[in-house]
Amino acid sequence: MTGAEPGLHNRGRHHDPAPRMPAVPATPARDEAARLAALQELRVLDTLPEPVYDDIVLLAAQICGTPISLVSLVDSDRQWFKARVGLEAEQTHRDLAFCAHAIVADEPVFVVEDAAKDARFRDNPLVTGAPHIRFYAGAPILTASGQALGTVCVIDVEPRRLDAPQRRALQALARQVGALFELRLATLAAGQHAQVLQRQSDQAAEEQRRSAELLELVLRGGNLGLWDLQVADGGFTANDREHEMLGYATPAERPASLDWRTLVHPEDWPALNAAIVPHLAGQAPFYSCEHRMQHRDGSWVWVLCHAIIAERAAAGAPLRIVGTHMDIGTRIRNRLALTHARELLDHVGALARVGGWQLDIASGKIDWTDELYRILEVEPGTSLQALRNIELYAAADRPVIQAAIDRAIADGTPWDLELTRQTSTGRTLTVRTLGQAQVVDGKTVRLFGSFQDVTERKAVELALADSQRRLRMVTDSVPALIAHIDRDQRYRFLNAHIQREFGIDLATTLGRTMLETRGEATYAKLAPHVEAALRGEKRSFVYTEEVGGRTTHLKSNYVPDIDPAGKVQGFYALTFDVTELHETQRQLELLARVDSLTGLPNRRHFDETLRGAMLRTRRTMRPLAVMFLDIDHFKAINDSLGHAAGDAVLCEVARRLGRCVRTTDLVARLAGDEFVLVLEGVDGVLELGRVADKVVACVRPRIEFEGQALAVTVSLGVTIYRGGEPSASDLLALADAALYQAKQQGRNRFSLV
Repeated sequence: MTGAEPGLHNRGRHHDPAPRMPAVPATPARDEAARLAALQELRVLDTLPEPVYDDIVLLAAQICGTPISLVSLVDSDRQWFKARVGLEAEQTHRDLAFCAHAIVADEPVFVVEDAAKDARFRDNPLVTGAPHIRFYAGAPILTASGQALGTVCVIDVEPRRLDAPQRRALQALARQVGALFELRLATLAAGQHAQVLQRQSDQAAEEQRRSAELLELVLRGGNLGLWDLQVADGGFTANDREHEMLGYATPAERPASLDWRTLVHPEDWPALNAAIVPHLAGQAPFYSCEHRMQHRDGSWVWVLCHAIIAERAAAGAPLRIVGTHMDIGTRIRNRLALTHARELLDHVGALARVGGWQLDIASGKIDWTDELYRILEVEPGTSLQALRNIELYAAADRPVIQAAIDRAIADGTPWDLELTRQTSTGRTLTVRTLGQAQVVDGKTVRLFGSFQDVTERKAVELALADSQRRLRMVTDSVPALIAHIDRDQRYRFLNAHIQREFGIDLATTLGRTMLETRGEATYAKLAPHVEAALRGEKRSFVYTEEVGGRTTHLKSNYVPDIDPAGKVQGFYALTFDVTELHETQRQLELLARVDSLTGLPNRRHFDETLRGAMLRTRRTMRPLAVMFLDIDHFKAINDSLGHAAGDAVLCEVARRLGRCVRTTDLVARLAGDEFVLVLEGVDGVLELGRVADKVVACVRPRIEFEGQALAVTVSLGVTIYRGGEPSASDLLALADAALYQAKQQGRNRFSLV
């Protein structure tokens, strides 16, 4: 039998006897340092094989019809193969690398059709020795900033060319590798950021715990009544101290609810409204007022009220107010309360690291708490009038604090500012300062304030804001949908990909449910995986969705968000478009079963069909025939007219064979000029002889090629299977033996065994 090596489509080897010059190393890229830095940032060099990259090189080899395919990364002194097929070596020296030329070339696909004839490569040890490279084609793998890290390349031991579809396919695979690398970078960045966020989350939880403890200490120490008012329905709830203040000493005496409107003295409503209105308008961070409340026995109790709006509706209307009441009924109690408050302020200030102060406008006397002395690193007992406080603020902040003080003195406007200032030793702090005026008969007589060192908190906030900005930049650049969904299946985080890919507005989507956002049809596909993720199970799945009028294949990974207590808070979702890869895999599966030259079923398809036909013969006892043929003197056609003529003859023979048998019969190309036919349900030797004659005869008419009429004949070997033990390979061997017999008998005929 004759024919070309399987999968090489009848190509020959050529030799160049001319003297060879030394190989020419590639000139490094102009931005070589940045390119190498980008490669190192990937952390992909010397990693273990991954199926997605292995699939890409298999696909490249199949599409381009080459025995070797690589995903090659060009390092400073070597090229390393992330994935390879048809080559044992894991890396080569950079000076020998064809890919080092490809990453600096101007063309989108760098092609060397015959390395033995190319001055740059003909003396290269990879050309003169194993693996004997003669053909090379490589498409650069580019980062998002355009740096070429390596190539997706194909290699052959024979000279050859790539057609336009093959070049485009090679570029598409290189883009796919680039996208995988970008996704790898995003995943690395997201992992690092997740660690930072976890640390900050732990810190926030600890601060929240401390705040709760501090509130309890404040309420207990200050003998304060704590209350919570629902504005819409007047629902009023209070702690034990508030009930005691109003005369309900024991839980059994307390009513199910209190109506706060009837608790306030009618004459005190104007003053209370005057305090509340600026806070409702957003002009004050809280409100404070002295007023009377009705005791259980009908008497009135004077209280000092401090309150703040804790919750507003979307339009700004107050929904919930939280506050405290302090009993200030008598002068003595007022003086005792003032003394106690000062002690409490010092105690709570030390615990909360908050300093307090007051300024008497008339005398200019300033009083500080002990904690404020500590914060500003001033020796206790120092004459505060001697301190030039305004000058200790940063130059840009001095006008701000001065204006706030002037407004408070002029009209009682409070302030809440974060400013930069120095301690008495010159140390720079970021401080939060709050101030409020005491107004008597329309005149400010005293200023009160607090002072808190928020330097560490501000640094954390800035770092968190910068980290969030970087995360947003990274995630918005990732060609995948990244989202966080809470337990109510509402989107709490989304990157910009949802708007680019699905046309969904990012701003209006946050807070909406998955069902509202994705629609019923898509949500039905996602729902089982969503429910599993909310049970704490990881999920990875592929589904389809109509996007922009086309069917898109999407791959999603759901990772549960589990808090330290083990409770599922929601899940993270990473979804990317795998349509191109899905189509590529479908084409690869098709190519794996079809001969790319003739379009006939290939050896794999034939083997599967023959085994199935033999099983049916054993059940039905109807014989099947296997016919093995090749083209007589095919090598002479190649040698005299070239491989294009040989390929044309192979294609025409394939077409004629398909026309001369039944549509239910199989015609396949095994390799080179070898074809095989499988005919099920034959009626006997006579019928089989007629069919064999017909097959040989259908090839005899001359084949036209470039104005020449080529005389082409075939030799055919035939065997019959009637069931029993012979295997598929045994059956093919019998047909091959019959073919050999036909050739010995003079060719252009068939032989039956």
